[in-house]
Formats: sequence, structure tokens, C-alpha cells
Amino acid sequence: MDLTPGQTIGQYRIVQKIGEGGMGAVYKADQPSIPRAVVIKVLGSAFAESPDARDRFRRELDMITRLEHPHILPVYDYGEVNDSPYIVMRFMTGGSLQDRLQGGAMTRSDGLRLLDQVALALDFAHDRGIVHRDLKPANILVDDADNAYLADFGLAKSISGTQDLTATGSTLGSPAYMSPEQARGEKLTRQSDIYAFSVLVYRMLSGRLPFEADTAWGFITAHLSEEPVPIRRYAPDLPPAVEAVLADGLAKDPLARPERATDLMASLRAGLTAGADVPASPSARAPTRATVTASTAGGRLISPVAASGARGSAVSRRAAPAWRLPALAAAGGALLLLVGGIAAVVLFVGGTSLLGDRPTSYPVGDEPRALLFDGSSLWVANFFDNSLTRLAVSDCGSTPDVCGQSLGTIEVDDLPVALAFDGDNLWVASSLEQTVSTVSPASGEVIDRYTLPHVPSAIAWDGESLWSANAIAGTVTKVASDGQILADIEVGKGPVAIAFDGTSLWVINQEGKSLVRIEPDGARVLETIALDSEPAAVALDGATLWIGLSDSGEVIQLDPADPTALRRIDLGSSPTALWFDGEQLWAAAPEAGEVYRIDPVSAEVVDTISIAGYPVSLLTASCGPNCRDLWTANQSGDSVSRLSIK
Repeated sequence: MDLTPGQTIGQYRIVQKIGEGGMGAVYKADQPSIPRAVVIKVLGSAFAESPDARDRFRRELDMITRLEHPHILPVYDYGEVNDSPYIVMRFMTGGSLQDRLQGGAMTRSDGLRLLDQVALALDFAHDRGIVHRDLKPANILVDDADNAYLADFGLAKSISGTQDLTATGSTLGSPAYMSPEQARGEKLTRQSDIYAFSVLVYRMLSGRLPFEADTAWGFITAHLSEEPVPIRRYAPDLPPAVEAVLADGLAKDPLARPERATDLMASLRAGLTAGADVPASPSARAPTRATVTASTAGGRLISPVAASGARGSAVSRRAAPAWRLPALAAAGGALLLLVGGIAAVVLFVGGTSLLGDRPTSYPVGDEPRALLFDGSSLWVANFFDNSLTRLAVSDCGSTPDVCGQSLGTIEVDDLPVALAFDGDNLWVASSLEQTVSTVSPASGEVIDRYTLPHVPSAIAWDGESLWSANAIAGTVTKVASDGQILADIEVGKGPVAIAFDGTSLWVINQEGKSLVRIEPDGARVLETIALDSEPAAVALDGATLWIGLSDSGEVIQLDPADPTALRRIDLGSSPTALWFDGEQLWAAAPEAGEVYRIDPVSAEVVDTISIAGYPVSLLTASCGPNCRDLWTANQSGDSVSRLSIK
């Protein structure tokens, strides 16, 4: 719909239309009550036809407005006009980065300063679980003091699927800046934004794009199947090291890209300054098989030789390609539909399969991230719905008709990321507001809510207290049952998983590549074991530790009493969740869309289950007498899947 100058919506008076794009029309307006100039973006007509889409957009906007950062554009207000949502934002007099690039009046040093600011904004949002999805120069605005502000954060997700990808400037992402996984319609992560950011860096340094095409499909094909033009062809004054940095950022495999935008900028500045080859970005994860090496700072030795020692050798699964080009269908938009066409397949890999024929999927909330079984019900933390879904699972063996039915939904604090159970109540960790809440399974009500000192990434109950692993802060926090903060301990870089074995607490530091053992009562670090691959998950089998290595695509077994006794299982894809059910070890690799059943005695993969929807969490739950089911939370599928274990 079009608004006319002088028209009033809410407390705002339209001055003029200043733009229009895939997400809707943009107007300059006056706010007489302050007074000040503002920008009003009225979103597309697709919302007028879908109340559910408007509700989802409002929920996401509520979270985005709380992303308070010096380089993220503030959102002032929200409303609706003729059933079309609009958002009110700060009016930026300096235009957009797109305007600066087209005008050509910008020095390299000024461009790098703006890129540094954008990198800080991206890391801030990524650390809180929010992905931009449509990073491009037009979405970076500039103020009078030449400071950058990242706009339209996360809004593209709200209207994905309402427009055709073939339209330039589509809300599914702008083709010139689109990552390969976005072009394939796969799950987007922070590395997807890193790819788009790398395209932006390339253009800022050279004035050109790494891929040239005349159509949207031309760009998509190039992102999927072609190598970028070496930047020194356009800017021969740049050092060779800059090409290496951009090659990392533009890698087809998301896991080979830097994990943080600021890491990429640090490597870029080092390359520009040194004028010679520099190492890859600090958190870039090369897709090669890694070994485990010794700690040099007080940790114990894990010998690479032990990988082929008494406990068995590496079990090679497959050499999975880092990326693949799907067949392009003739019909427009079909590229997105080719992904996830198969719901699930169980592959037999020797021995006797213990699994049922096919998983069954059940809808839950928006982006389920965590699962918990309390002995009778399955609880699902829905990241973007700010809710918990309770599902009936305990009678699936005898009454399959009621299996997976929702028993209710509970609203919790924004962006719930982790769950724990203390025997009576659930604990819910929410990242945006840095809280943990207790929930009564009996009443379905939130009992208490406590503020944490840091953004939580994982939680565990040790029998008396709650522990929160805080990836951004590099600490673990001990929380009493009444919410009192008892300790906050530095453990290393990027603690992302935590587990309690009855005596010790084990913490996985992904960025720091280490395993830390903590004494819960004394709240002190007992030892640090250094790894040379990035751990992402940990499970306990009563005697040993199983650790999932995200960059090498392996699961390793570690004896805490003798860390040189080690076995490895090469999955060929990145395991980010592990679960031991008392008999079998289970591993989820969301990038591959697979779950593996591992025999802990032979250290072999005996079943592979292909599950659509990016399975990020898994557990087994009782479904009745002598009955067990495997459950997965499927982040991009907004669902959970159940597979019967015979």
C-alpha cells in the first residue's frame, strides 16, 4: 500500500516516500511529540493476508528491539496500517553504505573503520543466537559522524517463503551476497552472515563483486559452483594475504569460514599491514582430520599415538564433500524445494539395526533448540517462540495415537537455549535477558526467575545446584536453588556444553579447544585437558567421556583417569550433540542432517538416520514398559522427530 505526504499513521506524519524494496516501502516521517524525523518501513502485502505471519513478525521484532548495540539501528516503534505491519526507526542522514559505494567518495581507511563497526554488531547479535540473513550495503546505514548502523536485523526470516527467490532483492537474501547454503534453502547460521560479510569486504576493497552475473539465478549458480575472482585481479595493490583471508570467508563449506566477523577483520588488517601471507582467521575451521595433542599450560597429555593404541583405531565413516551443487530444476524457485525432500531414511551399517522403519515428526514452536525428558513428558525449548512445548511421549508404545500430542505451551523469557531438571522442576536458560527460570511440570507455571551475570549457553544440575556455561564470557556460573550466585569461574574460551558425572563437572570449551574438570563443591578448576580440535558436545557413559569434535567431524572417547587411552570415530560430519542412553551412544550432525547410533563397545557406527530439519538436540525417552524412543529437535523444521528403538 502507498502512503501519501501529510497522511498520519499513529503519531507519525508522512513527509515523503524515500524507497521501496523486497520488504516493502520506506517513508520519511515526522514525530511531532518529540519532535524528530523518523523512518517508517511498511512491510509487504503478504502480511495483510496472514495473521500468523504478523504475529510471528511481532515476536521476532520484540527480540530485535532489545539488541541494544552502538552499531545496530534502533527500532523505536511498531504498528499496523490496513493490516500491514510497519516499524519505526531512527532517521539516518548519512544515507547507506550502498550510496557511499556508488558515489565512490570513500577512502580505504574509512571503509575499514565502517567494516570494523559492522563486524562488532554482527558478533553481538550472533552471540545471542540471531542471524541477519540479508547482509548487504543497502542494510548498513551511516550517520553524520560516519558511523555504521546495521539495519533490518533478522527481518528477512519473518517473510521467507512469501516471495520468489528469483526476484532481485528478495527477502530470502540478496543473490549477490547470498551464501551457498542459503541458495540451497538450508539452515542458516552465523557463518552464513560471515559469507555475506566477506562479499561486502571484497566489494569495499575492490569496488567489484567476487562473482559477476546478470540475473539472480546467475549469482546463485556462481555461489554454489564457482570460485571467486581473485581480488588482486581488480585491486593489484592488495597484498596476497588478503586473498587468503577472503578465501576463508568465501569458503563453500560454512565450517571452513571464520566463526566471528571480528576475527575476519583482525586477519584482514594483519594481511594489509604485513603485506605478506598470514595465517587463516583465528576461528576458521579447516575441514581436515585433526589429532589430539598435549596441553602446554598445566593440562594433561593426550597423545596422538594413543589414537591407534589399545582402545582401537579410528573408524572411518566416509569422506563427505564439504559442499555439493544440487541439480537445478527448470521451474523458478525449485532450487529451494530440492532440499529436505526426504523426511528420513535409516541406513543399515552392519550388525542388526535396532531402529524402526522411519521417524515420525511432530510440529512444535519456532526453532526448537533443546529437549528434556522429565520421566513422563518431553519438553521442547522453542528459541524464537520464547516458549516451552510439552509433548506426550510416555505411552507411545501402547497408544501411538496420542504420542507427540501437545500437552500445553508455556511462555518463558526470550530466546530459551537450554533445559535442566532437578528432580522436581525444570530450569530454563534464556540468552537474550540472561536469566534462568524454574517451571513446575505439574502446574505448567513459571515459579521463579533469576538474573545471571552472563549470557548462558548451556546448563546442568549437579544434584544441589545449577551450573551455567557462558560461551561469551568464558566462565561457568554456580547458581543455588534459590537463585543466589555462588561462584563464577573462568574456564577458557567458548564453553558451550557441560555435564555432571556424579563427582565432577565437565566443561567443553569450543573456541579454547579444551576440556575442563571442575569440583562442584569447591567450585574450582581441577584440571584442563587441551585438544587440538574444537569440541562441541560431551556425553558420559558412567566410566568414560565421549566428545564430539565439530571441526574434524569425529567423536572421541576419553578415560578421565588415563587420557592417553583414546578411541576415535570419524563421522565425516560435525557432531554438535551427544547422548548416552545406558547402552548406546547417539550423535547428531545437523549440517549433514544425520543422527548416528554408535556401539560404545566396538566404537563403530551401526546405524545412520537421515532427518530433515537440522537436528540440533537429541535424547532417548521411555515410551512404556520395555520401550524406548529416540527424539530429535529439528531447528529449521520447527519440529521434533521420534524413532522407535527396538
